[in-house]
Amino acid sequence: MFSFLFEDKIRFTKAVYYHFRKIPLPRPFKDGTGGMGTCAPEQGYMELYDQEGACAHLTAGPGFVADILPMILNGETHSYNEWRNSLYWKIRNAGFQSEKAVSVGQLDLMMLDILA
Repeated sequence: MFSFLFEDKIRFTKAVYYHFRKIPLPRPFKDGTGGMGTCAPEQGYMELYDQEGACAHLTAGPGFVADILPMILNGETHSYNEWRNSLYWKIRNAGFQSEKAVSVGQLDLMMLDILA
């Protein structure tokens, strides 16, 4: 697995989730997940804060709240690579195309946002 050499430690301190009402689209569409859709696929928006007050923003679904937040809002401090490795081993049995794997990818983007 590719790894960045970020030495900074991250401790997640707070998360704020905004749930969207369904956003209707002007016409139905078909995306790669199958089936026809009449609403935008985005279900919510997440703000994730670290110990220094840096905030990352990204769209996320309720699965992120249920699966990932309990694993990261635990007071632990890790480097970027330590978080990635830890979460990889915790979700790997769910499958690499699962909602949990997508959520880890979303957290990956948020960590890079915080480190920037």
